[in-house]
Amino acid sequence: MSIESENIKKDKEEINKEGWEGNAAVLIGKKEELEVLRERLEKEGRTADLGTYIRLYKEILLSQDDPEMAELKDVTEGAEGLVFEKYLVSPDGSSIRYVDREGNVASVSIDARKIAAYRKLTEEMEHLDRAGRRGSSERYDLEKKLDRALRSELGRLGFSGEDISMSESEMFERGNFTEEGKKLHERVRNLESKFREAFEAKKKRLEKAAREQTTKEFDL
Repeated sequence: MSIESENIKKDKEEINKEGWEGNAAVLIGKKEELEVLRERLEKEGRTADLGTYIRLYKEILLSQDDPEMAELKDVTEGAEGLVFEKYLVSPDGSSIRYVDREGNVASVSIDARKIAAYRKLTEEMEHLDRAGRRGSSERYDLEKKLDRALRSELGRLGFSGEDISMSESEMFERGNFTEEGKKLHERVRNLESKFREAFEAKKKRLEKAAREQTTKEFDL
């Protein structure tokens, strides 16, 4: 095993030994350790797998400390790991928004190039890009393969949501939503809508506070 691989293994063990449970969808980690581990892993070039990557790079968009979360209580309760927005289409531009263990709304941008498990796929895609074949059918096939791999691993880690926890046949029947598919679709869309309203309200609250602070400092 190379020094790089051994260091990644040790960091992964350190990340998981405290403050974590076995399910990436409900993990929060020890915040004071994350920045050091993140910097170390970035120097090595890649994290070991998707679960470790999410633990290191997740960002809280709305927390239980935000008053706007009151508007989401009815849609986040029991929704741990539910993905309501996802963009899994490229090695460097994939992202998800989801509900974490604490009921917070979290986000993570997934750069598959930094995850060792997807090394071969992303290198093949970059090779085609450099060769001017970004729009080729071969590049498209690799993109879909990466998308499927990410969705499959998210499901294994305990995330749920459309295209993650249910197959197309489970979501649709003869072109129409199944009963379970309809329930999931409505739940996801409801969460997405309420999140956007709450997040916009948070932005306005913080902007107002910043303006008031600036005025206060100017008055001094």
